[in-house]
Amino acid sequence: MSLAAALAGHLARAREAVENSSAGGLGGEQVTGLDPGKILSDILADILRSATSKPAAATPPATAKAPLTEATDDGRVTEVSTDAAGKAGTAWVRGGRIFVRNPENGGAPAVLVPSSGLRVFLNGVPVVGPTEVWEQDVIEYEPRVDFVPPRLEVVISPDNLLASIDIAFGRRIEHVLDDQEPASRLVLRTRPVSRCTQEPTFDQIVNLLVQEGITYGIDTEKLKRILQEQQEGQFVIARGTPPQPPEDETVEILFKTDTYLFPREDRYGKVNFRECQRIPTVEKGTLLARKIPGKPGTPGVGVRGETIEPPPPQPVRLVCGPGTALTDNGTAVVATVGGQPTCDIYGRTYVFGVNQLYIIDRDVDVRTGNVRFRGNIEVHGNIKPGMIVHATGNLTILGDVDTARVGAYGRINIAGSVVNSRVIAGCSEGAAFTDMAEDLEQVCEQIAFLLNTLERIHADPRFSRLGISFGQLLQYLVDLHFRNLPAAVTDLLTRLYDIIAVLPEDTQFKLADLGYYFRGINLMRLENIEQLRLLYRELLFIAGCVRHENSMRADLVLAYALNSKLAASGNVVVTGQGCYNTDVDAGGDVKVWGTVRGGYISSNKGAVVLGEAGSEIGIKTSVRVSAGQHVYIGRVHPGVRIFVGRQRILVSEPASYVHVYFDSRGRLQFSHLPVMT
Repeated sequence: MSLAAALAGHLARAREAVENSSAGGLGGEQVTGLDPGKILSDILADILRSATSKPAAATPPATAKAPLTEATDDGRVTEVSTDAAGKAGTAWVRGGRIFVRNPENGGAPAVLVPSSGLRVFLNGVPVVGPTEVWEQDVIEYEPRVDFVPPRLEVVISPDNLLASIDIAFGRRIEHVLDDQEPASRLVLRTRPVSRCTQEPTFDQIVNLLVQEGITYGIDTEKLKRILQEQQEGQFVIARGTPPQPPEDETVEILFKTDTYLFPREDRYGKVNFRECQRIPTVEKGTLLARKIPGKPGTPGVGVRGETIEPPPPQPVRLVCGPGTALTDNGTAVVATVGGQPTCDIYGRTYVFGVNQLYIIDRDVDVRTGNVRFRGNIEVHGNIKPGMIVHATGNLTILGDVDTARVGAYGRINIAGSVVNSRVIAGCSEGAAFTDMAEDLEQVCEQIAFLLNTLERIHADPRFSRLGISFGQLLQYLVDLHFRNLPAAVTDLLTRLYDIIAVLPEDTQFKLADLGYYFRGINLMRLENIEQLRLLYRELLFIAGCVRHENSMRADLVLAYALNSKLAASGNVVVTGQGCYNTDVDAGGDVKVWGTVRGGYISSNKGAVVLGEAGSEIGIKTSVRVSAGQHVYIGRVHPGVRIFVGRQRILVSEPASYVHVYFDSRGRLQFSHLPVMT
């Protein structure tokens, strides 16, 4: 056995003993009482004794007989001291050369680990794994060289208006040996160094464009600049001429669509409600709208020289609702009755109608009864306690509302005050009505399917031989195939209570009948299919009302509110003293020129503008807007809570000209001026 082999074996056993001593053994019993230093000394003594008693002809050159060297930063090798015992050999890299220092006093030689980026040769023999190296060894290497072929492609946009050239140069990538510090186990590292070997020429690119059929709009100057600057990547080098868009058909609306209503003051500051601005109306035969023909666009040219036709002008569709008709070959709309003209726009579809206005020239009280009208209502008086007024269109009240329920699917204008009342314009509770609309549609579909089944059974000649009544047949079908329908109808009518209360009276009666017949075995009381079909039509009317509420954006305008609840799917505007102990919910903006004291103001998708909020004695008042919206208050008192999104500000001292909002960094800002005392 050679000295190196013996030393390696003893060192391995010594290392195992040391590890067992320090760690208590990796997989067995803990070894105690071992002295690692003494063990190493005994092993080295045994090795030296065995080395002096055996010939060393087969061992590598003894390190004690040759001077040890080390390399300086410039690569020179100098002799070093050999006083240290058992020092391992090292290897390092400087300036692309591999240097080796032999071990001292029996230390282990340096180990060289080749890299995938090099072919290393030791004394002319390729190195394929970790290998011991000595100073006298000849170490050579060959760097790996990779070649990346060039790429040249033409990319054309889907509309044929742009052509791009994708350029990637051919490259030679050489893996260069990195400098490394001395180490007993040197793992060689390389870094890739890329160099361009092949660049496309101007003629090559032009020929490629010709092959792809690119003949129009080529920017030769840009192409030359790209090649001159040796740029790589994708570049637009040809542009077509886009077609000019057409002028689409439009509709000229010939009546005023703004029905905003404010009472006007005379020169003495008094309001004469008989002189208020009236809702626009038209007479029978009035021209309401007409089409403006479109104009075709101009063709364009693609990068291949082809003609690109513009799209045709988009037509508009005129739809006539109640009170209107088409004329002039379908290009114009006229009123067939007198009343208020309306226009609802859905994309490029214009739906026209004329609502016949229902005017009440007195107070709404027990003498008139509750008022529900499918259209617009104008009340020239007050709404007395306990009364209900509802319009499927717009609602105008020239007096006050006292302890009443008022609603409309359209705009509501109240010239006077609202006290102890609930006023709803449009649909302010969109999520609830959306869920209700889905359930309502499902119930309508089930009843429609039930009607269809009944009609088919009635048409069968065998039905007449059964000898049962229509009610018995209906009850049998519901029990057999529509078991969940009665419960669904009852639950739906319960949830629709608020909206039913403001529907036309005849509709209320029919819906009450619907609830009655779908309770227990009362379906057997229906005498014929026409009765069920009539109830189904009323349910469809309710569905239309709910859909209408979800789609409309209605404003609410009034002068003053006390102890009330106000809601609108659009804006809420209070023009007089303000709101006291009143809750306001708006889909759009809320503007109260006076004071808000008590209750809350909430805007879903708009801003809030208030003249004054809160009071000196700290009456609880809240203002809420969604994230991204703004709150403006002329004067605010302590105790007012302002919510913007999920963040809240509690006002602790009086302030004026307040502006609350999120800045560009998403931080809540409270801008204000102190109140001068």
